[in-house]
Amino acid sequence: MTLPAILIIGSPGGNRMSDLAFETGLTPVFRNTVLSAIAALHNAHFDAVLVDPETAGVDVLECVLNIRDVNGSIPIFVLSERRDGLADIASRAHVSVVNRAELMRQLMHSAEPAAQREE
Repeated sequence: MTLPAILIIGSPGGNRMSDLAFETGLTPVFRNTVLSAIAALHNAHFDAVLVDPETAGVDVLECVLNIRDVNGSIPIFVLSERRDGLADIASRAHVSVVNRAELMRQLMHSAEPAAQREE
């Protein structure tokens, strides 16, 4: 059985996302740029995408729109402790803006076996 994979756009050294992913039973795959993330989406299956604008240094709207062009249904999470300015992006690009605590809860939920969630 393979663990669900999450594509993380950001720097593995700049945050604790790899620790969070492993703790919740996910396999993290890091990419530093939008172009390398898009290439990864073309070449492998991912269960979700996490954009960490703080460590990635990306334009969030451009990033998520490029992801949507490749995979219109993949769940995308934007990590932010502040929601200022991201509400428009969230509504336009259909993404979830989450802080670290919310992300942890959602990742743990997505890592649960389907049968356990249905109980």
